[in-house]
Amino acid sequence: MCTGDDIIQPTIFHSTNSSDGMIVDMVKQLSSPSPQSQQQLQKVTFQNLNDNDNKGEQTVVVMVVLPPWAIGSSLQVFFKQLAQQTHPHTRLALLLLNPPSPTTLYTVRYYLTSSRIHMPVDVYTKTYDSMTPWIAQDNHHDSSRNAIYELEPLRKSAMARAKNFLLQSALDPLDNYVLWLDPLLDQFPTTLITDFIDLCEQDNSKSDHGVDILVPNTMIRKDGQEWGYDRSNWQETTMSRSLQDTVPNDFVFMEGWWEYDTHRFLMVDMLTNGPEDQKKMDFTKVPLDGVGSTCLFVKAEVHRSGLNFPAYPYQHQLDSEAFAKAAQVEGYIIRGLPNYKIYHSNDDDDTSVTDDNDDEI
Repeated sequence: MCTGDDIIQPTIFHSTNSSDGMIVDMVKQLSSPSPQSQQQLQKVTFQNLNDNDNKGEQTVVVMVVLPPWAIGSSLQVFFKQLAQQTHPHTRLALLLLNPPSPTTLYTVRYYLTSSRIHMPVDVYTKTYDSMTPWIAQDNHHDSSRNAIYELEPLRKSAMARAKNFLLQSALDPLDNYVLWLDPLLDQFPTTLITDFIDLCEQDNSKSDHGVDILVPNTMIRKDGQEWGYDRSNWQETTMSRSLQDTVPNDFVFMEGWWEYDTHRFLMVDMLTNGPEDQKKMDFTKVPLDGVGSTCLFVKAEVHRSGLNFPAYPYQHQLDSEAFAKAAQVEGYIIRGLPNYKIYHSNDDDDTSVTDDNDDEI
């Protein structure tokens, strides 16, 4: 904070020129500010954005978009998982998207209080009337299987806009990382944030600044078995790249739909090691071309550089997958962790794994 005592006393030059004399008088006035000016200066803060003073603390903001269908008992489980995180410099930013009733905020506050979450929490609300048809329900867990392939891009576009609103509202200049989480996650390690920071800082990729974007493998348990859930983490193949030359520029590729096979190599299909390797922190990093937002860890500088979640088709993608495509163009390093597993809730045991059309919020 600047005060009057911090102002550098200027060197006074003598001149016979009248205009020069006026300048000298102005400098003298600035060097001896009035009490009113000193009071105003005390309200001025200075922050050098080229040098993050908070770098040693590694501050992380956890961002979560809460559509209407995410407000339920599973939210309490999610908050309890967050409350157990061991990283101290963490805060939570929630966006209540199109809250269905005035009591929604009180419901969320109740779940936050009962989970005894220790981190600072900022809650935002935003209503988009145009989004209502696309976010009113979670079609991906709809037992009646009403999800429609042709309408899915509209849902992804709506969620991208919501993430961008939260990002612009909640990102602080001192934040080092942003962790995007799906509110229906019900099991992840207490060291999730600490692990991701360590893995991003490791220079395994031979880059000067480590990994910029990191995603784990989100799984789901069904009928006593473990299945892949987040199919938005993938690598391009020769076949998938060639397909992009055969469709219009505004065509959106989406994973997990039987209507269109993208021929990409999904991270959920990559070989993973057993739980003993996760305990040993023996994690394999693989390069990715697309990422999902079920659990997405991003260096804050990536977002500050202007990259958000495109709500329009970009290189045949939307939302987090388009974000990854744009990050690649800018030269950022994207890695996935096939054998770092977290788990999504499963409220419909009758839904087959092939009906998990999309893996984001």
